[in-house]
Amino acid sequence: MTTPPWRWTWRQRLQVLGYGVSLLIFLAGLWITWKWRSRPAYWDRNQGFLAQTDSDTVRQLADDVERRLLDLVMDAQPGRVAKLTLSREQINAWMAQRMTAWAANQGYILPPQLGGYMVNLEEGQIVLAFEHDNGSVNQIVSLRFELMMESAGGLHAHLTQLRAGDLPIPSSWLVDRVRSMGDQGQAQVVAKLMEGVTFDPVWRHPASRSCQIRIAQLAIQPDRVTVELRMEPRP
Repeated sequence: MTTPPWRWTWRQRLQVLGYGVSLLIFLAGLWITWKWRSRPAYWDRNQGFLAQTDSDTVRQLADDVERRLLDLVMDAQPGRVAKLTLSREQINAWMAQRMTAWAANQGYILPPQLGGYMVNLEEGQIVLAFEHDNGSVNQIVSLRFELMMESAGGLHAHLTQLRAGDLPIPSSWLVDRVRSMGDQGQAQVVAKLMEGVTFDPVWRHPASRSCQIRIAQLAIQPDRVTVELRMEPRP
């Protein structure tokens, strides 16, 4: 006697489909959690650099950044063009040593739940990364900026990506987060950066009332940033 072929009932088919969907949701949740908790390679590299380099060397690197900037701006002759090249390690040493104090000197107190500021350099882009720790959640947040000099002399800045760990997240999350800290002005700045904004890269010379400093050229490479500064008469 021939055994009749097995046939799935609709209920059995729906049950198997439900099991499959549940498994996919579970695996997706594991993947999202893993990406969320992952630390970017550039973060670990910078932490390793700071841990393996003695504090005196890191401080000397930060001092060198400020000394070179001071040497450039003290020669306030209109028409003078100066070029400054800083390595990724020099920039991150300065951020580790001086970022908080510099911000306070500018009148801005950095949020206590943020720290470990660093940059990663890519071709034409800068990634600003920091650690967000509110006591219950510890997360590495990365903001990717595209910076480009325009033919008319303006500097175009565009916040192109936001990541938590290695997981891309909507940029609107950052606006809401900044707004929740009570800083509506900074929230508006972040919103504009997400759209892309062009501004005139010029500021008053700190040691001369008749001169201003302009960024004439900007080149971002994976291991260094080169800035060309031009001294101009102040209008």
